[in-house]
Amino acid sequence: FFTSGATESNNMAVKGVAAFYGGKKKHIVTTQTEHKCVLASCRRLEVEDGWDVTYLPVDADGIVDLKQLEEAIRPDTALVSVMHVNNEIGVLQPVDEIGKICKDKGVFFHSDAAQSVGKIPVDVTKMNVALLSISAHKMYGPKGIGALYVRRKPRVRLRAVIDGGGQERGMRSGTLATPIVVGFGEAAEVAMKEMEHDQRHVERLYKRMYDGMTKVLPSIILNGSASKRYAGNVNLSFAGVEGESLLMSLAKSTAVSSGSACTSASLEPSYVLRAIGVNEELAHTSLRFGIGRFTTEAEIDKTVADVVREVERLREMSPLWELEMEAAAAGGHKAAVEMVLSTVLASREHWPGLARFREEAARVGPSNADIHLDPIVVGFGEAAEVCMKEMENDQRHVERLYRRMYDGMTKVLPSIILNGSASKRYVGNVNLSFAGVEGESLLMSLAKSTAVSSGSACTSASLEPSYVLRAIGVNEELAHTSLRFGIGRFTTEAEIDKTVADVVREVERLREMSPLWELEMEAAAAGSHRAAVSWS
Repeated sequence: FFTSGATESNNMAVKGVAAFYGGKKKHIVTTQTEHKCVLASCRRLEVEDGWDVTYLPVDADGIVDLKQLEEAIRPDTALVSVMHVNNEIGVLQPVDEIGKICKDKGVFFHSDAAQSVGKIPVDVTKMNVALLSISAHKMYGPKGIGALYVRRKPRVRLRAVIDGGGQERGMRSGTLATPIVVGFGEAAEVAMKEMEHDQRHVERLYKRMYDGMTKVLPSIILNGSASKRYAGNVNLSFAGVEGESLLMSLAKSTAVSSGSACTSASLEPSYVLRAIGVNEELAHTSLRFGIGRFTTEAEIDKTVADVVREVERLREMSPLWELEMEAAAAGGHKAAVEMVLSTVLASREHWPGLARFREEAARVGPSNADIHLDPIVVGFGEAAEVCMKEMENDQRHVERLYRRMYDGMTKVLPSIILNGSASKRYVGNVNLSFAGVEGESLLMSLAKSTAVSSGSACTSASLEPSYVLRAIGVNEELAHTSLRFGIGRFTTEAEIDKTVADVVREVERLREMSPLWELEMEAAAAGSHRAAVSWS
């Protein structure tokens, strides 16, 4: 029967089965990489209705282990829900085998086939599927219409989620929008006729794109199985590049995303990528590319050229990529570390102050050598002595430069937030949030000209928003837009002026590309967020 789309179909399948069979059954099996609406439906059943849900892991290719799945099925299992083609990484699950296991065990099998119906052959009999979710717009039909296939023999019973006039055999009351139902049917008919041609077309363009990028750029990782996949859904990680920065730099020319359309508003790394073992750092470098019936060779070639250009530009600015290349040249990360350590230790004989170090050694004797006999201890003392002498002058100097920098930025750029107290602070440590700008993107665009960071040196390797900013009530979105500026004894007016000019230029450039900033400005022009919402 018809629904508003696959999200509703998935909700009705999971919740409908649970509601009808809840008196006899109390267990559901699904995977950790399902669509968000399936996972959220299962979670709701756990929390509100006391259902037990088994979330099966997947392997590095994104494929569920059939033996694990079979062992997870219990006498009280009502439903197994496994999607056909993953919406983020394009991996094909072994649905025929899963269907057979479920049939043998007497358990209903539901599959979210939104990404597969109309693109690859789907046979509900061969799959032994009891429920199948479909979405029209995934096969070039209209948005706002989908369907839920429900097997009649053996009969699957559902509890209606929407009550009313009894349309759709009582399963989904409400008047259907006839024009989009007709459009859905027409799209399905065209998809059946064009399926073989579409598959060949998509596979050829996928190979053209993948080969075009990997022949020029090193360290590109295809996420998910290379063979068991739908070629029109391609998820790639670009080592040494922050995914949001790459996404924003491509925004005007290429329609790509950093995750599925349903979860791309989140700055958290994709839960699907984490489930297949991609580490957090690499997960943040990933982009998803969609190839379809109307994609052309010219569009693929332009995408390849744009991605290659921007990845090379961002990698050139990235200290992480530089370290990656040094590690590779040294034969690996371990070899690189050993090389650096040996260089540092070998240079000890030439450190400044070695004469004073040896005099100190002779004076205190060998018993205290481990504590006193190091040139950096001597350096520590010298630095402390200079600090005491220069403290007042340093404070005046830093305060003057802080005021110059802060005024220079805030007079030109709107929506800059100073994090922390404006009065009770050391002004040489300045943390600013730039609304409408992704902090890592700004950081990387400034990398060659300005020494700033997105947090303290102790935590800046993490892509998580600063726990300090979260503790003072800065929301996650704004925390991700923050940069930390350091001003000290040797900072000059010229450096401050250059930093202001660079930051203003890059913030204006990134805001111009940002749909979030555009919405922010529209809201402000309408009088406030609330006024903008009311006006809409």
